[in-house]
Amino acid sequence: MIVNVEFLVNEAIENVITSLHYQVDKTIFFGYKEVIQEQKRQVERFLLRHCGVEETAFYEVSHKDFESVLRTMRKVLQREYDDNNHVFFDITGGEPLILAAFGVLSGELHAPMHCYDIDSDTLIELNTGAGHGISKVAEKQDIKLDLNKFIEMQGGVINYRLNKALASAEHEDFEELMPKLWKVSDGNADIWNAFSDMLKRYSNTEYGLSVELTQKEVSSYLKESRKLDSPEKLSGLLTECEREGLIWQAVYDGDLSFRYLNGFVKECMLNTGSILELHTYMEEKKNSTDCLVGIHLDWDGYIQRDGREDVLNEVDVLVLHGCVPTFISCKNGQVDKNALYELHTVAEKFGGRHAKKVLVATRELSRTDMQRAKEMKIEVR
Repeated sequence: MIVNVEFLVNEAIENVITSLHYQVDKTIFFGYKEVIQEQKRQVERFLLRHCGVEETAFYEVSHKDFESVLRTMRKVLQREYDDNNHVFFDITGGEPLILAAFGVLSGELHAPMHCYDIDSDTLIELNTGAGHGISKVAEKQDIKLDLNKFIEMQGGVINYRLNKALASAEHEDFEELMPKLWKVSDGNADIWNAFSDMLKRYSNTEYGLSVELTQKEVSSYLKESRKLDSPEKLSGLLTECEREGLIWQAVYDGDLSFRYLNGFVKECMLNTGSILELHTYMEEKKNSTDCLVGIHLDWDGYIQRDGREDVLNEVDVLVLHGCVPTFISCKNGQVDKNALYELHTVAEKFGGRHAKKVLVATRELSRTDMQRAKEMKIEVR
């Protein structure tokens, strides 16, 4: 029997990384009482459901008493050796007291030790002279994490019922049209939001692809807008949209009329933030293990169906590279400190200390917010 022994921590990926790569029959966790109470259920369930670990055991150890830790661990591990099991020590993420205990017992029992570099998803075998390492004895398996598994591992769940952006990303013309939408909106970033706002304010957004605005409506909007403030700017933008095939039959002679190419283009042009999100998603997914856009993460891992409200966080773009998630917030407009705090909070909850955080913004942040982002380890693009 292959037995993996490790210290239970609050970083979910560190508790399961070995079992994602090697077939383990049993995992023994030594841990502090409060961590066992918090992590036991979800770790046990994940290892069984996704890694095929049939048996999982948890043993409480002292925070401070080194001799007590050694006694507890010796007693448990001796039973495994008496049963002629293959025992391996995984010290990924262990605390100093426990690492010292693992070191002592590894020497006494000639038990191989290893750890994983989570960022590179690389196995590091530490004392090859102690016997056969796990890579020599256990059968290899490569269970690929996707974002559903990753969020489940963190104790949450993705609520797909609320995900409208993902439906847009799955549109049959997404790959063809998204670059065109991004080209026009990014090239006219100073007036795009105002243009979208005008269309939402005066056109019938509920039904159909036709747009008809009166001269009075257009003139009124141009007079009050600080950005889209002249017929020339509006005419130039309409010409670009038609040139890229996003709209057709465009006429602007005081009155304004045109037809959207399709419902996908209409939705993107009316939602000022969706183009930035979908463009970011399109770029990120090219080199990722998994990528989702516009998702809602449920905090307790259970979607309520009895009328009660779920505790949710929305993530504009969520990316997975190997075992490392990147949480991306897209802001098409002014950014305030709350956007930084929200991004930091959701990444800490569902990503842990290995997670990366990125803010994609169309406007420059203030010096104060740039410093705040730096302190939160948020990359600003």
